[in-house]
Amino acid sequence: MAKIKAKKSEDKSEVKVNRKKLKEPKIRTEEGETLHRFIIIFIVIIVAVIAIYLISALVSKKDNKDSENNTVAETEIDYSIVSVGTILNRNQYDKYYVMVYDADSINAFYYSTLITQYTQKEKHDKIFFCDLSNPLNKEYANETSNPKAQKVEDFAFGEITLLEIQKGKVTRYVEDIETIEEILQ
Repeated sequence: MAKIKAKKSEDKSEVKVNRKKLKEPKIRTEEGETLHRFIIIFIVIIVAVIAIYLISALVSKKDNKDSENNTVAETEIDYSIVSVGTILNRNQYDKYYVMVYDADSINAFYYSTLITQYTQKEKHDKIFFCDLSNPLNKEYANETSNPKAQKVEDFAFGEITLLEIQKGKVTRYVEDIETIEEILQ
């Protein structure tokens, strides 16, 4: 009898070993599959969000370093440029000139040079520039000018005009380039 008992115990140990080797397939329900897919998608989304955050953090640090090295140029306002509407409003000067021309014209560089040379003189009256190519001033640019204009509404300018203004009134209206050159010399 002892022999039979030994065999039975040996059979039991073989069965245990076989059970360990052969895994029973897991049976998933449809709800289990859906939950499994949801968890996988959730993990992928979390990983993507973290990756995007890290990339943006690195890029923003690089941009901050670049912006620290860049200096902002100081902006200056050019008070020598006026619009037609403000030509007569320079009350801080008793006498001043306003050169009116289109900055996009062929002779604009020459006109600008005249103004620059005039301002470099030791004694000179204040001179302003009015650009007829500016959208605010375009309506005042005409082929026929109005030399008798005393109000802003009446102004009409040709290719080039030099206005001499004293105490808010136009005292001289010159359209001839040679006369303008003589005045500004």
